[in-house]
Amino acid sequence: MEIKYKLYPYPVLWNKNDDYKMPSEFSAEIKTEENFKNTKLKIKFFLKDKEIEKLIRENKAEYVVHIEGTRTYFRDFISTRETEITYDLKDRDILGKLEINFFILAKQDIKGYRNDNFNEDYSSEAFNLKKGNIIAIADGYKANIEKIDDELGKVASIFTICQRETVEQIGMVIEMNDHKIRVALNKTDYESYCYLSHEPNKVETINSIIVFPALIYVFEQLKLEELKKSSNKSEYEDYNWYSSLEKIFRKNGKELNKELEQGLSIDLAQRVLNYPIERAFNSLKIEDEGDDEE
Repeated sequence: MEIKYKLYPYPVLWNKNDDYKMPSEFSAEIKTEENFKNTKLKIKFFLKDKEIEKLIRENKAEYVVHIEGTRTYFRDFISTRETEITYDLKDRDILGKLEINFFILAKQDIKGYRNDNFNEDYSSEAFNLKKGNIIAIADGYKANIEKIDDELGKVASIFTICQRETVEQIGMVIEMNDHKIRVALNKTDYESYCYLSHEPNKVETINSIIVFPALIYVFEQLKLEELKKSSNKSEYEDYNWYSSLEKIFRKNGKELNKELEQGLSIDLAQRVLNYPIERAFNSLKIEDEGDDEE
């Protein structure tokens, strides 16, 4: 939603008009922080106007952030009375043009609104504001988000699924001493995996069943190694899968070794796989909705 200049039937605090006199001012600062496949937005509001500040304190007005990704049809609103907020923007919600706009809106009907900093043309007038009316506008934020299809970024690609020569009901076995992490399934489970893996809508579910627990195991083994090893060198660092994990962490401003020291394995696996359980549930719900329509 692009905010274009327009005339309002009442004064609006905005640097594109002169409805308010100095020192009245409203602006917003936004900082972005990449966190694996999500982007954390840190937003800070700066308001200089005693009357509007009073409206916010009295819960009659609030700060509002409008976020829109035009190519993904993503849209969200954030409303708050706090001057600093954070918001996690998921990777799947942004592609191409991203627009973020900042407002102060009336939270309820406001009768007889006056402000000592109105322009002289309005200084003797009072205005009745409706719930949702814009009181102030700050300059927005625009970015163009392009995603690079990086094979090393596809965590599932560091695993290879293979078959064990047994039909016994035993769990999967994980081997880390190769360029790809080997996940071995018994014959029955492997046949089920081969059947389901050819269906695109089952990929997220398979990742949750196989890749997610396997990655937790890998992180647990790396954490144990960190505790035992006598040098900075890992016994796995010459393998491609290890280099891929290092690259994924570096790409997000993190160091694998430090994350192993500070984080839980299950948390690391969820972050690297972009919260696979949520995505698996979403894919199952979409499939279920499709079945209902038939």
